[in-house]
Amino acid sequence: MRLFAGQELGRVNGVVISLKDLLPLPSETADVERAMSEEHFDFLFRRAVERELTLQTAHAQGIELTEEQRTALAEARARRNPPGAPVFDPLEDVPEQDQAEFEQRDFTALLLQATLAEKAGVSSRHVSQEQVKSYYDLHRAIYQPLPEDPAQRADAWDKIDVQIRQQLAPSLQQEHDEQFAKYMENLRNNAKVSKVAIEP
Repeated sequence: MRLFAGQELGRVNGVVISLKDLLPLPSETADVERAMSEEHFDFLFRRAVERELTLQTAHAQGIELTEEQRTALAEARARRNPPGAPVFDPLEDVPEQDQAEFEQRDFTALLLQATLAEKAGVSSRHVSQEQVKSYYDLHRAIYQPLPEDPAQRADAWDKIDVQIRQQLAPSLQQEHDEQFAKYMENLRNNAKVSKVAIEP
């Protein structure tokens, strides 16, 4: 299918989604067009909808980036390699500044998504120290007793800590992913999202 700049592709709570929301475009050119497969379009459109929903929800709840997130954003801009960047291939006809601005907006939405999901009760994907300690207490019998010497004890505990984190990480990641998917689904279900039928 062929898509054109300015062409309405859908709406999120009345906000128009167009080609510039799907991928980086040169800001000074109005007659840009892009060809893509239907599958690629569906993927980018869904991502654009989720990005817009995230930004709208964060604004409505008065949620902004934390200082730590702003630092991560600045570092990503310096590297020009934010998480998720491989989704948007470098485009020869798009100035680097325009590509960077698009990536920054996308990365900002990802950071805000994490904050919104955490606020909504979505479990963390990261293993906490409390979870490590709890697992160790319940399975103490399978581990060697910790040495009395402080240095040896710390070294032994570090190894146990790594083992337990590796043990717990897959299930926590799966639980997080499932809860996060439900959270984003609820956002979409509670929003007015429309998609314009595009001729192949």
